[in-house]
Amino acid sequence: MVRRRRHSDRRFDLRLPRSLAERVTGLYRTPVSVTPDVDEKIMETVWEHCEAVKARRRVRLWGQVGVTIAAVFLVVWFYDMMRGPVVPPNAPAPLAGVEDIDRSGTIDILDALALARHIGQGGRLGPRWDVSRDGVVDQTDVDAVAIAAVGITEQTHRSEPAQDTSQGTARYAVVDIYIDTGDEALGAYQVELSAQKNAMKIVSVEGGEPAAFAGVPYHDTAALGGDRIIIAAIHAGNKPPNGKAMVARVHVRIGGREEPQYNVQLHVAATADGEKIHQAAVQFRRS
Repeated sequence: MVRRRRHSDRRFDLRLPRSLAERVTGLYRTPVSVTPDVDEKIMETVWEHCEAVKARRRVRLWGQVGVTIAAVFLVVWFYDMMRGPVVPPNAPAPLAGVEDIDRSGTIDILDALALARHIGQGGRLGPRWDVSRDGVVDQTDVDAVAIAAVGITEQTHRSEPAQDTSQGTARYAVVDIYIDTGDEALGAYQVELSAQKNAMKIVSVEGGEPAAFAGVPYHDTAALGGDRIIIAAIHAGNKPPNGKAMVARVHVRIGGREEPQYNVQLHVAATADGEKIHQAAVQFRRS
């Protein structure tokens, strides 16, 4: 019996030798002639393709840059909304507290006016302006800022309570406070009324004659019964008064025979836009 040998395909290399393959290929190679026009057209096509690839890469690059810029803007916007208004680099630090809305270093009625205007204009209302900490920025926060501005205990040391030295001669009087702004329209004011120690007691405070300031102005109720009080009001609406206007009326109790020496000081007067009226003057009339 003849035994057959099985051969595996892996034992045979069916590829032609390299030299033989090159000779066979050479026998059937046909030279191709390319004209200059065709060659130029090919180069133009290759150039256009390369430019298109570069353009797509630039679009992707600028797209990534645009996404990055948008992300940075979103972060800055969110941070600005959370912290409140943008403050110039040279603005002083808020020395007085959260009520110092305009970062001037002093809490006054202009801070309340700035907040009221911002609320009225529908601007961004960040948590920094939530002075009352009730989760909402509204008129309550404006009132809180104004009360802080007229607070006796927060501005200076409170005057000692006036002693009753009347001995049956006490009488009551009215002190009307006027502010003259000339041609400028009055949008906010803050004044201080005082007298020599123990010469009078402040009883109550009323609004003025113009409709814009007819309501009871802001004042520290803790100042009632003393001889010094700070009064302030804002009007960001229509028809603010100009010229000379009676903005507040203060009722006082005089405890002695002598007439007190009243002192009225104008802290600030401003337009409804928050611009200070430097030529404003304050006067009073006792009746």
